[in-house]
Amino acid sequence: MAITGPAARRCRVRRRVITTVSRVLAVSHATSGAALGLAVAGFAPRVADVHPSPGSVLTFAAVCAGAAVLLGLAVNLASAAWGEPVLLATLFVCIALAIKGLDALVPGPPSLVIAAGLTYAVQEWVPGGTAGTAGWLGTAVALGMVVHSVGDAVTESGAPLLWPVPIRGRTWYPVGGPRVTRFRTGGAVESWLVAPALTVGTVVLAVLVIPGVLPVFLAVRDQVQRLLGA
Repeated sequence: MAITGPAARRCRVRRRVITTVSRVLAVSHATSGAALGLAVAGFAPRVADVHPSPGSVLTFAAVCAGAAVLLGLAVNLASAAWGEPVLLATLFVCIALAIKGLDALVPGPPSLVIAAGLTYAVQEWVPGGTAGTAGWLGTAVALGMVVHSVGDAVTESGAPLLWPVPIRGRTWYPVGGPRVTRFRTGGAVESWLVAPALTVGTVVLAVLVIPGVLPVFLAVRDQVQRLLGA
């Protein structure tokens, strides 16, 4: 029997709220992973006086943005053994997951189609491609899992960070920081502070750490200033 009247309207409103909350949380997940991936891939190699290629930084950041399973060691070993096929498959899957989380910002074709196009673009058109991440791309998967779990833990719901350790008789016990520091998923704090800050941070890091992006950004800025001045 179909639900009609006020009950049907309440169901529709509830579905819209749930969808909005899920999208906001997914945006925060994707951008927090991307920001961490950019920071690690952009700055960590320089400590050892290694200069990563644009493709390496982008690949690492994209995988970190989409990863939410603990497969880091397996990906590291597999990519070291079989190279490009594993790198491309990992990049494709993680880009698809990240884009799925950004549905609210990137509507249009299915995430798999977009992910396939972006994977091809990184491999064929970005200097360095995915080759420089063989043997350590799994680190991005592990970091992605960690940052996503921490992101869940700072919400009101918490996250089972200590699984499978039993807490109060439950191995899937949600833990997190002090309740006063947590915020509601999809609420005002996340929508107006956390998500925008993570988005801006991701863009700033991309400009700073991806080789070749900063000069282009500065050239565009100078051109805009000249046009405004004229």
